[in-house]
Amino acid sequence: MFIRKWFRYYWQNWTSPIAPLLVLGVLLVSVVVGQRAIATGRSLFSAKQSVNVTQVPTMSLQTEDLFVIQPQFDDAGPFFEGLALINHSGKWNYIEKTGKIVIQPRFANVLPFSNRLAGVQIGEKWGYIDRTGKVIIQPQFVLVTPFSEGLAVVLTDEKWGYIDKTGKVIIQTQFDYVDSFSEGLAAVKLDGKWGYIDRTGKVVIQPRFENVLPFFSGLSAVKLGEKWGYIDKTGKIIIQPQFGGADSFSEGLSAVKLGEKWGYIDKTGKIIIQPQFGLAFHFSEGLAPVYTGKKWGYIDKAGKIIIQPRFDATSRFTEGLAAVEIGKKWGYIRNPLR
Repeated sequence: MFIRKWFRYYWQNWTSPIAPLLVLGVLLVSVVVGQRAIATGRSLFSAKQSVNVTQVPTMSLQTEDLFVIQPQFDDAGPFFEGLALINHSGKWNYIEKTGKIVIQPRFANVLPFSNRLAGVQIGEKWGYIDRTGKVIIQPQFVLVTPFSEGLAVVLTDEKWGYIDKTGKVIIQTQFDYVDSFSEGLAAVKLDGKWGYIDRTGKVVIQPRFENVLPFFSGLSAVKLGEKWGYIDKTGKIIIQPQFGGADSFSEGLSAVKLGEKWGYIDKTGKIIIQPQFGLAFHFSEGLAPVYTGKKWGYIDKAGKIIIQPRFDATSRFTEGLAAVEIGKKWGYIRNPLR
């Protein structure tokens, strides 16, 4: 579904996808950030395959005690700026942390809020609304992404560029493939290779990578040949390409794939949590979603299971809550570490 596909784009580790997709969702991920699936070699939010995993330490809590909004939605995503997107009976809504709907559904498709604006589809075009539902940037784009660092990626006439929060074009639509800004840089694809531009549109890291992820904590995962490693903002390789898949750094650790399993490394490349998971995503608020067989749960930075795997799909924790799916319905659990 579109929301899950978008989540993978916006902040890789939601843990979700890949169910039947809306056409828009397919376009957004394949055109803007199709590299994500290739980059990590996995999909976010859900996993249906059977994976053999190593037994990991457990200190789990009763899941029922963690629910703050009971499973009731057809789809749901993380909270941003106090609001989350949910789908109920085929309609998209924004809810508060109490579960109350705050913006009534009236758009064909919507994106989560970021920088206090949210992308919405009105008719055949996309624009942006504020938290009251008022249209701030008129629908005029083929596709859009959420704002990041004050700029949003937009598609016009088969090329991608960047606008500011007034709708003014800051970097002309000229790229075949692009990504959102993160830590002052954005990935762009030129002549079949990926590099990075700054906020003026100037190329600051020459395109030479088969694939890339956004910068987080000063490092970016990049693919050279068939392996993933990490570079700094000058383009210098900091961790040699050696992984079958890689994620972004968060809270000092990054998920990487060695062989058929996922574990975690620190910024020196040292393995901190041994590869043992079928899938794994980056840490947020001290916890990371991991797939340990047929279900998703959460571990801490010691690799200990804090929330027992029993979810069909999950999101990372944001603002103290995470969206989880049980029995084809989504609800929200609280972070037990907070």
